[in-house]
Amino acid sequence: MSKKLIKRPTLSLPLAQAEGNVMIVAIIAVLVFLSGLIWLAGSAAHHMAGRWNQTLSNELTIEITPKLNDENTLLPPVDERIESVKEALAQYNAVIKISTVSQDELHQALKPWLGDVSAFPDLPLPTLLNISLRPGHDINMDNLAAQISKTIPGVRVIAHYAWAGEVQRLAGTISLLAWSGMGLMAMVLLMVITFTTRARLTMFGAEVEILHTLGATDGFVAGEFERQAFRLSIWGAFIGFGILIAVLYAIITMTMPEAFTMLHHDGGMELLQDWHQEILGLLALPLLVIFLNTMAARVAVTSALRRLI
Repeated sequence: MSKKLIKRPTLSLPLAQAEGNVMIVAIIAVLVFLSGLIWLAGSAAHHMAGRWNQTLSNELTIEITPKLNDENTLLPPVDERIESVKEALAQYNAVIKISTVSQDELHQALKPWLGDVSAFPDLPLPTLLNISLRPGHDINMDNLAAQISKTIPGVRVIAHYAWAGEVQRLAGTISLLAWSGMGLMAMVLLMVITFTTRARLTMFGAEVEILHTLGATDGFVAGEFERQAFRLSIWGAFIGFGILIAVLYAIITMTMPEAFTMLHHDGGMELLQDWHQEILGLLALPLLVIFLNTMAARVAVTSALRRLI
């Protein structure tokens, strides 16, 4: 006696033909796009703050007051004080470079505040020395500044590390805002999926009752909505991710075209290593959205069906 195998249709509810599917896909795409931008903006702020912090911690500036004809007569000549500063710094192995800021560079630095000071050649300006220190040095900046200022008259040490704390706090604030923004996007996305799923459960209430009459379980019904949410999430997540990649490519091409050149040279591996966590997080974003939306739809339907019992 032969048996007929009856294949159950993959969709027992006409959810694919329901109104609003295109709108849900568009909402998911927009939220994925915005979440990706926020994630990258927060990551960029974190990396930038790290570079600034390293620069501020490993550099200092020494200001040498100019010797005027009618005052500061006790000050040694500027060249003599420059040599004294170099001799004082020579005892520190962490000092790797001492450079004098040129007058043109100093004029450019003062231009936003004082205008074109090069038009006043008699204007007394200090001499600036930029000191580069070895990363991870153990120099006590306060002691160094006190030693140089005490032994060499007319010299002031400006340690940049004092601003590192402000940079770190700024980066922390930006990171907090980025995480808050992504959390808000996730809440909005879950609310959209939850509300639309429950609305469609109400819309197809009669069909659900018929399925229950035919012996369908709540798990079967929830699976129908879960699979539909999965399909819509795939479309929305990857459309939004594709738009994000296209926008990022356009931004990088216009602002940092050398970044693509670096990928083909030795610096490419270093760049990828620095950003590997951010890249992995970006690639995981659409997958996470699909998973959360699918689970949210199942939970919403299951909880609603339980209240109907």
